[in-house]
Amino acid sequence: MIDTKELSFLKRTIELAKRGLGGVSPNPYVGAILVSAEGEVLGEGYHKKYGGPHAEVLAIQDAQERDGGLNAYKIEGSTLYCSLEPCSHTNKQTPPCTDLIIRKKIKKVVILSVDPNPAVNGSGIAKLLASGIEAYSLTRNSGNSGNNGNSGSNGKEIEAEQSLENTLVREAYKLNQVFFKYISKHQPFVHLKWAQTLDGCVATKGGDSKWVTSENLRREGHKLRLTYDAILVGINTFLNDNPKLDVRYSLLEERKALDDVIARNPYRIIVGNFNKLNLTVLKSLTMLNDELVNRTIIFTPEVFTKEIKHFLYKLRDERGLRFFETKNVLANSRVSLQEVLNQLASLKISSMLVEGGPTITTEFIKQKLFDKISVFMAAKIVGEGLKAIGDLSIFKMSDSINFKIDEVEHIGEELAITLRNCSGLSK
Repeated sequence: MIDTKELSFLKRTIELAKRGLGGVSPNPYVGAILVSAEGEVLGEGYHKKYGGPHAEVLAIQDAQERDGGLNAYKIEGSTLYCSLEPCSHTNKQTPPCTDLIIRKKIKKVVILSVDPNPAVNGSGIAKLLASGIEAYSLTRNSGNSGNNGNSGSNGKEIEAEQSLENTLVREAYKLNQVFFKYISKHQPFVHLKWAQTLDGCVATKGGDSKWVTSENLRREGHKLRLTYDAILVGINTFLNDNPKLDVRYSLLEERKALDDVIARNPYRIIVGNFNKLNLTVLKSLTMLNDELVNRTIIFTPEVFTKEIKHFLYKLRDERGLRFFETKNVLANSRVSLQEVLNQLASLKISSMLVEGGPTITTEFIKQKLFDKISVFMAAKIVGEGLKAIGDLSIFKMSDSINFKIDEVEHIGEELAITLRNCSGLSK
């Protein structure tokens, strides 16, 4: 266990890491802070964009440049606090962070999470230890941490510190849950999200869905979009709602205002059978005509309709549309969602927000291909309407799918509820 002051530094690394949200995929979010032997903050850094310098490097650079470099000499013998284990491998775009830490003669490295990347996974800590640097992680005590100065703490202080330590470990995991799944299972993190009434409807009996929730809650949905690599909808939502699936409410502009942080619209994914579509209708849809066609991906069974196939090929060749004719076709000419996930992983798409509608959402749940659910709930009822979830063939309450509520947020008179599957993560 470490003391309260050190825990405050680790808390700061999480705050820093969050500033990279939406810009570093498929890399993890990482923050770092360098502290002198006297407890003075020398420098801070966070990973800003994929392919750019890592947090540890930027923290050391900040220490070298801050106040005209007056305190650069204090780097030797200092302590580096990191939200994630420093990398030690060379098969990437940037040099190993451990090499720089060793060269700068940093005395101690304290880490919140071990990096599960097989190329790291404790080897960063091991390399630092082999160089005589005290290094350890709160999630795996791999080094000579001793009692970290807590011998004089009373019972209540120790209990409080343990509670904060556990909270920070959970926050660090939650922050990088997308990366942890992608790097260990080679599959995208799947987050199902929908808006519904109190009685579980996403639209009225007549099909009207504008709008289930208020503008404030819809803005929260766009904040979610900003942090995911892709948004997926089924073909029914694509045809009936004619969505754009971009990030609005000036959120991209606000993100770009941060220093050197990448902000971009997510990829837009459409899943369904394109064979029976009307070509005239298809040509009129927003996602096949706007400026984001090159960030649009279609998954369909093999297209036999000559005119539609020609249209899709033309969009691919001229505007960068991607479309895949899936090999594994399920009953009723449905696309294999597992094949979709496999293909997305190969494209380095590490996370995906599934925004409907009920048919595709139900399929993800039935096949246990999801990690997280967000339900945006309006304080209204419509009676008989289109339900958020379709038939799951569950006849006994004991067979129901159970969830753990991670978070409930009140936004005006509405709720944003985040849940995770108690039956385990997706495949």
